[in-house]
Amino acid sequence: MIWQAVDDPALGRCRRAPSGARLVEPLDGEGLAQLLGERRGAVRLTVGPPADPGGADAVWIDLAPFAGVGPVADGGLAVRAGAAATWGAVEAALAQEGLTLGPIPAWLRDEPLFETLARGDRRRPSPRYGDVLDGLLAVQAALPGGGLTRSAVTPRRATGPDLARGVIGARHRAGVPLAVHLQAWPKTQGRAFRGVAFPGWAPALAAGVSALRAGARPTWWRFAAEGERVVCLAGFEGTAGLSRFDALMGGQALGAGPAHAPGEAVFGPAVEAAAPDLVSLVERQD
Repeated sequence: MIWQAVDDPALGRCRRAPSGARLVEPLDGEGLAQLLGERRGAVRLTVGPPADPGGADAVWIDLAPFAGVGPVADGGLAVRAGAAATWGAVEAALAQEGLTLGPIPAWLRDEPLFETLARGDRRRPSPRYGDVLDGLLAVQAALPGGGLTRSAVTPRRATGPDLARGVIGARHRAGVPLAVHLQAWPKTQGRAFRGVAFPGWAPALAAGVSALRAGARPTWWRFAAEGERVVCLAGFEGTAGLSRFDALMGGQALGAGPAHAPGEAVFGPAVEAAAPDLVSLVERQD
């Protein structure tokens, strides 16, 4: 589809599709906030020209200018990323610094950050790193009435909720994310895998809860039913918590073999979401 560059006095620099739909590329966050205020939030978000632009009344905002990653700040503990950057791009940039976000679900790696924030997706199978958005330290957002807001680069539990975090899960009705700061972690080269089988879900979950309470924090794990038994596959970066896991999980040890293939998928592309969320289960029981 051919988009024609036009000079729209109401929207600024933009392109127009044959259907009349317009694609606006804001120069900066202030320009995006002004556009949201003028349009009362009646815009659609994209990264690059959309495949289906819609009719003449459609106004798209191209967030491609907000796709940068870096720098790593706060002594290597946080990375700044534009909201249009994908999770995979952020992880690739951190890998060059010897850092990681932790395992990212495979279906999430090519998704821009702003789409994940709009849905409020959190789940990932990592007791060590927590849910995906647990590493969200700060948000900068353009508000639908115009203006910008941002939160401080600090763990949420230290400050409580703020206005910028209100965009999470709001489907862009409360604002459009422009940039975020995400927790970065040192990337450990050593890896270990474990596989343990149980006669059913009850003993498997009981063993998992005991291991978590004792401090075992696998980088990744998943539980899966195989016939009449339940198998726990786990992967570790380094050896932290490994002895506790071995001592407390019990069950029938399967060795590293069954966990190796999905584990390699985690440390490259990531494995799909896990079964029961044992971290939440422990928090509810404590």
